[in-house]
This record gives sequence, C-alpha cells and structure tokens, in this order.
Amino acid sequence: MTNLAVYVTTEQKFILHKGRFYAEAIGGQEFWQRYLDVFKSVKIVARVKPVENLRDNVLYVEGEGIEVIPIPYFYSGWCRLFMLPALLMHTRKATVQDSAFILRVPGLVGTFVSIWLCLRRWPYAVELVGDPYDSLSSQALGKWWGDLLRIPFVYALRRQCQQAVAAAYVTRETLQKRYPPDGRFTTHYSSITLNPDLLAFGAKRFRARQYGRVNSNHHRLIFVGSLSQRYKGLHVLLEALHLCQTAGWDLELMVLGDGFYRAEYERLAESMQLHNVIFHGYLKGGQAVFEQLAEADLFVMPSLVEGLPRAMIEAMACGLPCIGSIVGGIPELLAIEDLVPPGDAPALASKIRQVLADPAKMQEMGERNFHTSLEYHPDRLRERRNAFYQFVHDATMDRISGKS
Repeated sequence: MTNLAVYVTTEQKFILHKGRFYAEAIGGQEFWQRYLDVFKSVKIVARVKPVENLRDNVLYVEGEGIEVIPIPYFYSGWCRLFMLPALLMHTRKATVQDSAFILRVPGLVGTFVSIWLCLRRWPYAVELVGDPYDSLSSQALGKWWGDLLRIPFVYALRRQCQQAVAAAYVTRETLQKRYPPDGRFTTHYSSITLNPDLLAFGAKRFRARQYGRVNSNHHRLIFVGSLSQRYKGLHVLLEALHLCQTAGWDLELMVLGDGFYRAEYERLAESMQLHNVIFHGYLKGGQAVFEQLAEADLFVMPSLVEGLPRAMIEAMACGLPCIGSIVGGIPELLAIEDLVPPGDAPALASKIRQVLADPAKMQEMGERNFHTSLEYHPDRLRERRNAFYQFVHDATMDRISGKS
C-alpha cells in the first residue's frame, strides 16, 4: 500500500458539530472511502459551517483515512467577493503538500486550488460533475445577467480540463464535447453508488410492475431532487401538471426533496389548485426512496441543469418509465422520444399525457430503462474509477521522483 495521500476539492457543503464533520444530504463516509481503494488517505478540501444543532439529513464524514480540510464557509452571490482573500489563503495552504490532487469541478474551491497548483507546476486531475454553462444560465438562475456570469466560469473550467493530467467525466460524451480534455488519461463514470441490495429490490419490483391502468386517467407521478435551487425545474412540472388537470387528468405528484425553495413551490401548487401534490421532504436515500419509486407510475425530471442524475438511474432500476429534459447527461440515459425541451411546460404536459395514455409504451420505456440501469452497477463503475485513481497516483509519484 502506498503512503500517498490525495487531496480532493468539492463544492459539497459540510457542517461542524461538536468537533465532528458532517455532510448535508449526500457525500458521507461511504462516498469518500472509494478513494482509499488506491490512496492511503483522502483529504477533503471543502467549505465548512459550524452549527449548534444537527438536522436529520446529515451524514458523518470522517473515518479511518478520511479527513476534512476546512475552508471558510461562503454562500452564493456577493458573499464570495468578500470572502475572496480568506479563500485564496486557505486554498493555498491546501496545496503545499507533495500529494495527489483531484479536483471535483466546477466550483470556486477547485478553481482556486488549480491556480495554486499551476503556479507550483504540480500535476492534478479533474472529476467533472457539472456544467456552469447550464447552471449559470439566465434560465436556470432566473436572472438576466446569468448568461454573462457564466462566461468566465466556462472559460476557467475549460482551462482546468486542458491543464489536468487526467480527466474523468460523469457523462459518456456530453461534457467532453464542451470541455475537451488535454491530458494523458480520460475516462467516464458516474459518481453514484447503487447498493446491490437496492438493485435487487428494484429488479423485483420491475418484474412485478404493471404498466398503465386500464380505463383510468388517475396516475401517480414522482419527482426526486433538491429544492435548494430552481435547477431541478419543479416549477415547470407544476405548470405542466396544471395543464394536465385542466385537460381533465387526475394526477397525483409525489415530491421527494427539500430546500430553500420548498415553501415557494408549495405556494405555487396551492395557487394552481393542485391538491394532489404531496411534499414528502427529504428522505434519507436507499430503501425509503426505492419504495416510493416502486409505487409510482411515471418519473419526471424537468431539470434546467443536470450532470448525470442519480435519482433517474434509481427510478430506471425499478423499471419506471421516465421523462426528462434535454440537458446534461439525461439524453445519454433516455431515448429521444422520452425527452422534452427544458423549461417548456406545454411540451412536458403533452409528453406526460402521451405516455400515460399508452400502457404498451410505458412497458417498453420501463423495460428499456431497467436494462440501461444495469450499466451503473457499482462493480462496473469501480473498475473505471480505480483505473483513473491509479493513473493519478502514478503521475504524482513520477513528479515526486523527478521523472516528470
């Protein structure tokens, strides 16, 4: 076993409670252990906020070989400008070690660390998990200046991919086209971890699933995603649901997720008189989410921004028909006839009615989705991840020994 440590930057939000670090909703200890397949230890460089009380949706992070390197917590917007000196100082301190560096980008933390590493002429790799071209657009932000704001961030991300010795993408080809790699090693793999037991549960429900309901226009739809931003497009789905209801359809919508915009979405549903929209809040993943997916008729993901959505792959693993928008990696998961333009409520409403009115089509979609989800079995993903980590490890060791 090597003694080499890997520093990993992330935009994931962490909290500190009584000397212990926790991740909010995702990114717990299980996630970070994957780096220990190749490296002796992993140092997580992330923003950390001290709190007095813990919420239910937190996961403990640190463990044997896993350590958090805290930097000042910053919020979005102008707060970043005021925090700039402190962020520069703390990210510089994180780059002084002769260790491997993997930057989970896009993000401000990874951008600053890449600058310091380039000044040191030290190798680093990137794991590309999102796209600022979409996330900072005026449509996603709801602000006219979004299209201007994304220009420097897109440029920075392209530079990071070009300067990295290796790049891993969550998509097979979508992000690669916009942010082409220039390193010696390129691969793709999803960041998701699907528990084999849950996959077995999904397979069982897939085999027992009945697609469509004879002589009925009542169906249960399900949406899974964070409500912390408008990126997931729940407002578009609510508008589409209103159009379906006006056309005489009796649809129930289960909303799994929580965040800053939840109250706004609840008010929007009430103003549209959508009384069959049930906000479940955050469910702590795993069995609880799969059980809700197993009882639904149709999964809808109207995202304005997306990487490669874990929630959709979990729905597919249950044999659930899915509709998604044409953003990010969603077109790599679904057939073209199951896609709609982002932000287009009438098109989404039409697609929902079209699918639910055709049980044979629902069965075809569900079977196709189930077999696609098998490509994301953890064993298949682990093999590609470890090959990437091993390359980063060897490139760093060559730099330490003076071979490169």
